[in-house]
Amino acid sequence: MKTIFKISILSVLLLQANLSYSQKIEKDSLRVIKDSTFYAFEKGNFFVSVSANFKTNISKNSDEFFYYIIDEDTKNYNFKIGAGYMINDRRSIALAYGHSYAYINTLYETSVLDTINYEEKTRSNFARISYGVTKPIFNSKSVFMISDPGISFERSIFDGKRFFGEEITNNRTESSAVAMGINVGLLVLIFKKMSFNGTIGPIGAGYKVDHFYLDGKSDGTSSDFFLRMTPDIWTFRFAVTRYF
Repeated sequence: MKTIFKISILSVLLLQANLSYSQKIEKDSLRVIKDSTFYAFEKGNFFVSVSANFKTNISKNSDEFFYYIIDEDTKNYNFKIGAGYMINDRRSIALAYGHSYAYINTLYETSVLDTINYEEKTRSNFARISYGVTKPIFNSKSVFMISDPGISFERSIFDGKRFFGEEITNNRTESSAVAMGINVGLLVLIFKKMSFNGTIGPIGAGYKVDHFYLDGKSDGTSSDFFLRMTPDIWTFRFAVTRYF
């Protein structure tokens, strides 16, 4: 009887020890998985992000509907820098600043055979605050879906100059806008603390005020609501993000 009692106590102690060891192994495994897979997205981490794009294009002898392009030179670039904080696991608050520049110089011929040279430049700056969400795709450890609804404030200046013979016409549009929208895309962890991101957007709506000038004099003002659903939102924007 005493032998059976001792064996029972020993069995209970061994079972308890085995359960404690199994729980420790499970916790350690989860910690290792979390550290190696989701370390970058843990609560309390900081991150910085940088993206840039540059594109040039030259067109010659292009027949449009109302005019004929003799020569057209296009250049544009944009960059964006951002920083954020993980307020929870895979949830973040971020601030970003972006700048873009576009230049187009077109020499074209009208339907009545007038040759005109038109030059335009657009400079834009924006600041944006967003709430980011990161979710693994099909339980992947390296590929994630990202989205960042937010609000942005934008300021842009468009300058156009038209040359027709000896006549030169200057026009300018100064625009200010506030908009709400969302970017969506994919994030790929290329290292434990670094990712490569590709997004499209923003898709959303906003309110804009335009001030027009012709040859240096005020030429009116307009304001309206707009939808950010133009074709350019489908252009992928790529960024590299570093986590700390």
